Amino acid sequence: MPLPRRVLALLLPLVASISAWNAGCSAPRGALATTPGSERIAIDDHHSSGARGAAQRRFLVGLAEEDAGRPAAARAAYAAAAEAGHTAAQNNLGLLFYEGRGGERSFEQAVRWFRASAEAGCAPAQCNLAVALLLGQGLERDPASAHEWFLRAAEQGHARAQALLGDQYCDGVGVERDRARAAHWYRRAAERGQVAAQHRLGLLYMGGQGVERDEQLACAWLRRAADQGYAASQFHLGWAHWKGHGVERDVERAREWFDRAAQQGHDLAQAQLARMRRSAEQDLARASAAPR
Repeated sequence: MPLPRRVLALLLPLVASISAWNAGCSAPRGALATTPGSERIAIDDHHSSGARGAAQRRFLVGLAEEDAGRPAAARAAYAAAAEAGHTAAQNNLGLLFYEGRGGERSFEQAVRWFRASAEAGCAPAQCNLAVALLLGQGLERDPASAHEWFLRAAEQGHARAQALLGDQYCDGVGVERDRARAAHWYRRAAERGQVAAQHRLGLLYMGGQGVERDEQLACAWLRRAADQGYAASQFHLGWAHWKGHGVERDVERAREWFDRAAQQGHDLAQAQLARMRRSAEQDLARASAAPR
């Protein structure tokens, strides 16, 4: 069964740069395994001596090399730390293999290192392994197993995993469709600032799917995502203003939100603006042709 478009939209940009340290695991900015960017690196005391201290130092070298734009050197440093059991290095090494940065691209090697880190409890790696299972990259596609790994990461408070878990329940991918559970996981992710979850939770409230219909609350969640630049939310918020759903009808506010989404290439927003322009031109033409 092909993956729904909303799932693919989250999965395709798998990883960006690695910069944060959270609960013993580094996490990539703007990627599937997203954690708050304010927590860049925190060195735990148990990494300060002996072999584990050496692995931590190699990991930090990997971070520095990656930040300096030297992925081959980062890969070598991460590999040394990963072989010593450093879970964050294992996750980051998997990401380099996944993207093919600093050497060959290998989904199989990416999965190997994601799994090693995931089994040690690293939530970003659990999310990345789940993505690989969901897409069938480096191993056989298995949405049910992906669900188990998303759940492990989500229960640790990993916002992107919570959002993707919501997608699975919303669309019935790897689990039975359950919009109420989807709303639960979207809400948890949305409260942590996960923009796609804020958008989807807003749509569930607008349609009364899995939750009691509440157009005002729907618009509140859509607004939170729209203010972060999420084009789909900007479009839907514009539509709410256009139709007066959950907010007062306001054509100009609708136009503003449609325009913001259209500037990001949102095709429905662009089409709506074109219809609004044609309608305005027709009204002007009728007014000009009216007897005076």
